[in-house]
Amino acid sequence: DGYFQGIADEARDLAKLSNWGQAAAALEALQVKWNEGPEGADETIKTQAQTAIKEAQEEVINNRAEYQKKQEEKKEKNFSFREELLARFQKIVDEGKWSAQGEVQTILRKFENARPLPNKGIEDQDAKLAELKNIFDENRVGYLVQARQKEEDNLTGKLITIEKIENIIENAGDTTGDWEALNSEIEELYRQFRKIGRVPKERDSETWTRFRATRDAFIEKRMAHDKSFKKELDKSIAKRKQLIEKAQALSGSEDLASASVEINKLHSEWRKLTNIPKELNDEYWN
Repeated sequence: DGYFQGIADEARDLAKLSNWGQAAAALEALQVKWNEGPEGADETIKTQAQTAIKEAQEEVINNRAEYQKKQEEKKEKNFSFREELLARFQKIVDEGKWSAQGEVQTILRKFENARPLPNKGIEDQDAKLAELKNIFDENRVGYLVQARQKEEDNLTGKLITIEKIENIIENAGDTTGDWEALNSEIEELYRQFRKIGRVPKERDSETWTRFRATRDAFIEKRMAHDKSFKKELDKSIAKRKQLIEKAQALSGSEDLASASVEINKLHSEWRKLTNIPKELNDEYWN
């Protein structure tokens, strides 16, 4: 009886295997083992063992069929997803979005990772993807050339603007009658500078450094020749010290919400004050 009971237990274990081919082969061998079992065994236990084998075989078949069904559904889903990716890529090409390199790379990655796939239609999808990629790459080269030229033009525009500001500052002095008018002229040039687009990355930092230096240069020049401005600047510095003291007093407050509101108000007041040289401003901020 233990012989056939062992067969029944083994059959139930085999039904749990995820390797259905291995399970099916093992169950066939188990059937042979059942056929070759000893004579005189309890017929009930023997029948139960046979039933266990048949049920295990059916379970393996059903599990395999269920898995294959899910795989087919997954294949169709991935196929449809790749169609959506191709449509997105086609739209990029149709709209001439040659700057969309990041989006294209995402499409290519998702397209490649969409697995498993059905046997039919994959070649057509792959061919369409290759076609779109070739079109995009060819046009992107021209786009990059134009973009680089645009950046070079922007650099020229910004440097010309800086030179204008520097010339104004250099010519300002004791003979300057209307410093406010001069300030307005420089502010307009500042606005023009900021409207100009991106410059080559390797020239961006030095361009902004030179641009910011003109503000300090103008303030220092005006301080030296405009007494009323010097008084206004002194007031600005004194006011900044007051704001800093108030901010420091709030730093130890237990009412964080109220302190945050007050700090924002102080910051707003700070921004409205007359500009001071960068080294002084940095000193207060730090």
